[in-house]
Amino acid sequence: MTFPYTGEVLGEVVKSVALEWNIEDKLFALAADNAFSNDMMMGNIKEWLNDRGSLVLQGDLFQMRCSNQISHLIAQKGLEVAAGSIEKIRECVKYIWSSQSRKEKFESALMQLQLAGRSVHLDVDMTWVSTYSMLKSATDLRQGFVRLAKLDSDFKCLPSSDEWEQGIMICECLKVLYDMTAKLKPERYPTTTMYFNIYEINKNIRTWESSTHKYIREMALEMRGHFDRYWSTCSLLMSDAVVLDPRYKVNLVKFVFHRLYGEHLSKTYISDFRQALNNLFHHMNLKVALQVPTILATHLQVYQVQLTLKTIKLLLNLILIIMSF
Repeated sequence: MTFPYTGEVLGEVVKSVALEWNIEDKLFALAADNAFSNDMMMGNIKEWLNDRGSLVLQGDLFQMRCSNQISHLIAQKGLEVAAGSIEKIRECVKYIWSSQSRKEKFESALMQLQLAGRSVHLDVDMTWVSTYSMLKSATDLRQGFVRLAKLDSDFKCLPSSDEWEQGIMICECLKVLYDMTAKLKPERYPTTTMYFNIYEINKNIRTWESSTHKYIREMALEMRGHFDRYWSTCSLLMSDAVVLDPRYKVNLVKFVFHRLYGEHLSKTYISDFRQALNNLFHHMNLKVALQVPTILATHLQVYQVQLTLKTIKLLLNLILIIMSF
């Protein structure tokens, strides 16, 4: 692949691979992460496949965003808004890890509290999972920092009770997304059950939007924008997959839409979804109907070849019988 990795370049690579593997007329959907270049790539590929008449419903079901990646993006963007609320806790952790003597004093403080053997984790600003790990370990050992302030006169960055409380609240929000991310890991091969996980993410964001804490509401507002963009792209494809899963059918889609949009607005979305599902059925029904003559002709040719082979076999047997006389 040639640099730069623009949407045009990525699109041409996918096209060439599809042609090489002879699957250009068999592509149903393509999953990609949230990068801008991928959006351009998707647009180019959809236009190309639509010109060939290869896409189902003109590509309405073609683009699928990576569920795992979008959960990471939601958490990362939300955490950026709440960064100021946890800065004091991060400074505490950095203080512990800044020298061996400070680390030993903290270990001594933990030993006095019968918490020996535990430690706090440094985080990387660009990785929200490491920030969650730092917050979780630090808030669990908050009493150790309180004790350290009495043992070490140089320790001046002890958070207040309100700052600790903010860290705990943010950590609880991140834990929800951390658990969801674990369920969506690629090696777990998620199927339509991830519909539940996406619904749970939305439900929690809605809860945080009505929080009494301003910093939680601001974090949820940032998360909402990214979630809605993801859902608007993928909801139709995911809902169709759920309906075709014999465990769930359409009742689960109705339930989720009711919870997402409310009783009145959900009727419009359910109606649009039913129309899309009907269009999908008619498209596949027409496709099968067009393939039937080809399938019958293929079977007829095979049957004719089988008859020819039987005829040759009979002639050979007849020749052998004549030669035996």
